[in-house]
Amino acid sequence: MIRVATSEREREAAFAVREAVFVDEQGIDRGLDFDGRDETATHLIAVADGPPADDRLVTTDDGVVVGTTRVREPEPGRARGERLAVAAPYRGDGYGSALTERLVSLAAEWGCERLVVHAQASNVAFCRAHGFEAVGEPFEEAGIRHREMHHDLRSEGSTEESSGRE
Repeated sequence: MIRVATSEREREAAFAVREAVFVDEQGIDRGLDFDGRDETATHLIAVADGPPADDRLVTTDDGVVVGTTRVREPEPGRARGERLAVAAPYRGDGYGSALTERLVSLAAEWGCERLVVHAQASNVAFCRAHGFEAVGEPFEEAGIRHREMHHDLRSEGSTEESSGRE
């Protein structure tokens, strides 16, 4: 199940996934991952049934949070998808795809025309498979090679006016 994190516990569960993936697994400095934009972002979470397969993961009322991403609208009409992470024991089970699909639909619901992500080089094909196109040249971010990728949302059927959510 993919949904918006609505409580502080759910946000903490999302942060636990990010800590496990980005800080522990990939060696990214915690200060780079937790960059001060979490308070104004909307956080999506992937929730699985059963006990956690990793003791760093947090259980909520309806299951264990195994994946997350956040979305912001730093300028009207242009959303930013950031911090997509799925805990290692749950990769390959469709949580990343489900989070990405909900990320795209949420940005479209907000009335955004474009969704921008900075995809790690190893995830470029994954993003292409979800309708993103690479823009510009590869670059380094947090010591990892990335590509900026854009998803045109004008065909996704937006229903709300853009409001500069950040």
